[in-house]
Amino acid sequence: MRDCTCWKAYLYVEGCDEAGTRMVLRLLLVSITNTTLMRI
Repeated sequence: MRDCTCWKAYLYVEGCDEAGTRMVLRLLLVSITNTTLMRI
């Protein structure tokens, strides 16, 4: 069972399980939202 590199999950989804991918997508969404809010 390969270890999931969570920060690269959006590039290498195959190496990650579904839960790990969801966590990464949520982290990406939060960081994008924070960046957008700081620019306003």
